[in-house]
Amino acid sequence: MKELDKLDKRIRPYLQKIGYHKWSRFYSKNKRYSVMTSNIAESLNVATVATRELPVTTLLECLSGLLQDWTYTIRKLAQKKMTRLTPVAEQALTNNFVYSLRLTIKPANEYLFEVFKEDKSWIVNLKERICTCNRF
Repeated sequence: MKELDKLDKRIRPYLQKIGYHKWSRFYSKNKRYSVMTSNIAESLNVATVATRELPVTTLLECLSGLLQDWTYTIRKLAQKKMTRLTPVAEQALTNNFVYSLRLTIKPANEYLFEVFKEDKSWIVNLKERICTCNRF
């Protein structure tokens, strides 16, 4: 904190006002991916210390399981924090999903796609947000 005070006297009161739990790992109530770091490579290195001497295939299986576990945990946390959709919005999403199952998509590049349904086709440009169906 003394170093921050040397930089700017306004930093300390600001950090105290927002609360230590928002910016300090020590006061944080959450464990980030079971390892306290923001670098995914560091997280994987720390989490796989015991598996480094295993054969490559076993190591890859461990990494796969670890990433799967992290993804599942984060998804569950996100679902708890998400607000629920209205029944009308939920039904619209379900209807669009069911409709999309009958479509075939052929990518031309990163943003440009051709969409097929039976004997019809449309060009969709995600970057420009346009479609030849005129319903974008």
